[in-house]
Amino acid sequence: MKRRSGSLPSYIILFVFIAASLVANPMKNASADIERALLREKPLGTTKAQIERWLMQEKRLNPSSSQVGFLRQDPPPSRVVGVSSIKAKLGEYRRFPFQRVSIVAYWGFDEKDELIEVWVWKTIDAL
Repeated sequence: MKRRSGSLPSYIILFVFIAASLVANPMKNASADIERALLREKPLGTTKAQIERWLMQEKRLNPSSSQVGFLRQDPPPSRVVGVSSIKAKLGEYRRFPFQRVSIVAYWGFDEKDELIEVWVWKTIDAL
């Protein structure tokens, strides 16, 4: 009788690897979940300067600041949020086999430079 060696342990290892990769990357969470997490760290009312400093020093990101609000494109219709904004690429990951998902966050501020809204936008590019 021929013995099949290694097939069950191989499947178990593959399953553990896939499960770990899904759990280990918070960027794979839904956009709304990422928005809530960002707001827990820097709630509404936080100043623009505080968020820029936090993004650069603690998150090690390279944010870009704008003197106009950001265009929130979901849900329709699109609308401009705030009178100024910050944009930062949070990261990206690959979806098997040929797609790349980019995650960008936008922070919108009122005329007092206080945070009024956060939006996380995920885009998918095929390679």
